[in-house]
Amino acid sequence: SIGFVWDASAVRSQPKNDVWMSKFEMLKKHKEQHGDCLNSIVPQYDPHLYNWVCNQRRQYNYFKLGKKSSMTHERIDMLDSIGFVWDASAVRSQPKNDVWMSKFEMLKKHKEQHGDCLNSIVPQYDPHLYNWVCNQRRQYNYFKLGKKSSMTHERIDMLDSIGFVWD
Repeated sequence: SIGFVWDASAVRSQPKNDVWMSKFEMLKKHKEQHGDCLNSIVPQYDPHLYNWVCNQRRQYNYFKLGKKSSMTHERIDMLDSIGFVWDASAVRSQPKNDVWMSKFEMLKKHKEQHGDCLNSIVPQYDPHLYNWVCNQRRQYNYFKLGKKSSMTHERIDMLDSIGFVWD
């Protein structure tokens, strides 16, 4: 026997197939390095992981609805064990979510080390923090114009308290 698999769908649906486990391990390492499984996964820096994470959310929703899905109870448990966020939109709408707070804490540490929140954040050295800071400015501008924004008065006050430069 050479181990030929006649039913490829059975292999694809195994709870711990090599591809899925490889991506899961990548996500675990990403979380260790960046502190979350949500906003720090930026499509332009890691498109494969970003797409995989989006697919896990999509498969989870199919699973909950009883539709055909590659998601299993075991995979859900594994993702839950590392703090995977299933509904990214719900977290983004919370005024003081963990992801925003972790980035804010990173910015505070950066300011302590470098003295400012402006020119010392260089994209090639810390692209996630750089993108987060740019996004805070963009969200602030939307907020001022009365457009849909994730910015809140509370976040503005917190950023102001550390001397955040809005322009």
